[in-house]
Amino acid sequence: MPSRARLLAVVTLALVGALLSLVLLFQHHGESIGLHAVEATCGAGGGCEQVNASSYSSIAGVPLAGIGLVFYASLAALLILAAIAGASNASAARLTTYVVRQSLQ
Repeated sequence: MPSRARLLAVVTLALVGALLSLVLLFQHHGESIGLHAVEATCGAGGGCEQVNASSYSSIAGVPLAGIGLVFYASLAALLILAAIAGASNASAARLTTYVVRQSLQ
């Protein structure tokens, strides 16, 4: 079973992924906070706007950034539950491992 420190490190990475997905979702919908954050990251004319406005930026009308937000937030929630459960409840860790493996296939 992974150590609690490793789980917390992965939770941190999942929360960063959720935050980045949220910023990209804001940018996709034209919110000023998302536009400014993406422009600061990619630079003016960096191409991020073109990618986020292309037909490849959504699946069946759902922005990929929204799908990423749901994925990373769910992953963080499962990992937090696994960290809380600790060694006393290995089934939470197995569930988290199963969900991560299924999402990567």
